[in-house]
Amino acid sequence: MIFQKRNKICFGVIYGIIFALMLVVLYGAYKVIKKKKVNNRQNSAYLNIIDRYFNRLPEIEKKDKLTLAKKINFFTNNFCQNIPPHEPDEKLFENCRTACGGYVYVFGKIADNFNLKTRPVYLYNISNQGNHSLIEVNYKNDKWALFDPTFGSFFTKNGDVNEVPYSLDDMYFYLNKDVLIHNVVKAKKISIANLTKSLKELYSVKVFSEKFMKLVSYLESEQYGYADIRQKTVLNMAIDMKKNHFFFGTKEKDVNNADKYFLQKTNDTLNDTIDNNDISYKMSYIGEGVNSSRVNSYKFTGLNNGSIYSITFYGYNPHKEAAIYPYFLNNGCILQKTGPQPLNEHYFEDNFQFRAKGENCRLMVELYKPEKKQIRLFGIEIKYIN
Repeated sequence: MIFQKRNKICFGVIYGIIFALMLVVLYGAYKVIKKKKVNNRQNSAYLNIIDRYFNRLPEIEKKDKLTLAKKINFFTNNFCQNIPPHEPDEKLFENCRTACGGYVYVFGKIADNFNLKTRPVYLYNISNQGNHSLIEVNYKNDKWALFDPTFGSFFTKNGDVNEVPYSLDDMYFYLNKDVLIHNVVKAKKISIANLTKSLKELYSVKVFSEKFMKLVSYLESEQYGYADIRQKTVLNMAIDMKKNHFFFGTKEKDVNNADKYFLQKTNDTLNDTIDNNDISYKMSYIGEGVNSSRVNSYKFTGLNNGSIYSITFYGYNPHKEAAIYPYFLNNGCILQKTGPQPLNEHYFEDNFQFRAKGENCRLMVELYKPEKKQIRLFGIEIKYIN
């Protein structure tokens, strides 16, 4: 009798375990089916967008990379809304309520369908906004065009909608805040059903008015983009030399004290009322990054043509052997001595000179052979010599 009761209990436990396992399997299958249905629905929404709006474009427009990119920019700007609550990226083709990163995601996904190569770029420390995501489209070899789908904008020579858009890096080098309004092209707020119309009907030129984005922020905020075909990361710093002397940071020799001071100093620039002096703590790092080498970019303005200037970098080098490699873009200035410049171990003051060939030039500074190396730059000083 006792033996039969024990058998019943054992079988009851076994049946209970089997039943529980069956529930787990069924629930797992339910989740898989549900996820598949969700993915199918989301993919269906995406394909519906492509078929309903973009496949109806003339073949000549779909084959022209820049025209197609401008159409995608217009569509994304009018399809999405920056209204909370924001949806996750995978749901944006069903209900595009999102911030700037979602606009870039939608632009990129549509571009993927037409084999348009894209890459994200970023702006940091923007007044009234913080950070901002944009996207660049590769249209020829190493040529890239910048689009801001959040505000429906891009920039061209003379603000002509049919011209080639500047890249973020080209904007930074060739444009200035006084002429920027004459270069901006902005999507009109009209129905996406107008997508088949001409670019001149879809865009306004030389106008820009947004609550959370000043036009000048495209130039005066810091950029995380690409300096050249090597796709180096760029962090930009604007330096006005009208007073013939500039200094930022610290000459502190103790690395911990220098780090604390630099962090405080950069925070001060972000919290004051001057928009164009914002400097990021990231500026103090140079060398190997996560996905690419960090390169610092310094844009000089107000130089005296033909004059000689000295630059001194103050920083900390934890390696026995390390060197920085400075060079100017587009021959705006000429270094007196070219090539890698060795750094002292630990605290260093690295000095070199250059001659100005105009009022503006752009200095790039990277770590020579940066593999598994990173140094800190805590101070920069530029002086007029003669």
